[in-house]
Amino acid sequence: MNFKMQSFETYQNLSVMQFSVFEFNKFDFISGVKAVDNNYLKMNEVDISGNVNEIYISNDSKFYILLTDGDILKGAKQNRVFNTSVFLEPYLKYKIPVSCVESGRWSFDSPKFTKSDYSAPVSMRKRKSEAVFRNLEKCQKYQADQSDVWNCVSYLSKRNVVNSETSDLDDVFEARRIDFRDFINSFSPLKNANGLAIFSGEKLLNIEVFGRTGVYADYFPQILKSVSVERFDIDDKSLKIPEDYAEMTVQRLLYQIGEMEHQIYPGAAAGVEKRFKNPKVSGFELNYNNYLIHLSLFYLN
Repeated sequence: MNFKMQSFETYQNLSVMQFSVFEFNKFDFISGVKAVDNNYLKMNEVDISGNVNEIYISNDSKFYILLTDGDILKGAKQNRVFNTSVFLEPYLKYKIPVSCVESGRWSFDSPKFTKSDYSAPVSMRKRKSEAVFRNLEKCQKYQADQSDVWNCVSYLSKRNVVNSETSDLDDVFEARRIDFRDFINSFSPLKNANGLAIFSGEKLLNIEVFGRTGVYADYFPQILKSVSVERFDIDDKSLKIPEDYAEMTVQRLLYQIGEMEHQIYPGAAAGVEKRFKNPKVSGFELNYNNYLIHLSLFYLN
């Protein structure tokens, strides 16, 4: 495995490692960030009455498009988050599994969805990932635990002292955007990196790997924002993991996933998902025609 650490930087109690791994830039696709900016997607409720846990997405472009499990959609009858990462083939329409992150609204504020500037926090994504795996094993469906997602939003609102009229996760981020501005501006995506690992103090939080460096760069700031909103949960803000130990931890974990127990399922859209079953790690690997699209791992500390 061609793991190569590109940088290791720390801001207060959060450390970000950027690295390259696997073969990347072998299959051409773009990020959901770029797709939304260029109006390549149509994202709507399934019908006028709506369905909390499903939406329609049409890819009206010639491009393959990745939307990640952390992507938040705003508008329509209520804001949603994807239950898993989805890979969209050109000129196709999909019914996509989602969860609500705005429990206090069920009415149209716009006819379509658009993409938020934020991604779901790591704690929510981790719990959502575990719930999805349980439901895949049970009923072969990419279902999350909606009540648990709402509980995560409520917890984050209280911890950030944010009162949202519609219990909207996006309101929490908006209220704290100035607070984490310096953190976000302290890091920039590196040209040859396609993966990052984030440490909170001495604890590994998550690892993200993308099949293209450009897609990695598009999602880089959103991933940092998703972590920064949870910085209050670190007990000792002076702790920092040594660089050599951090490198060894990530390299060893990426090596181990090749032999880790897993289940394979058809993707929620195109592609195939490998779901990892391990007492220390939760997550998935999304592939298309044997090309890596997105690898997301959450460390169960």
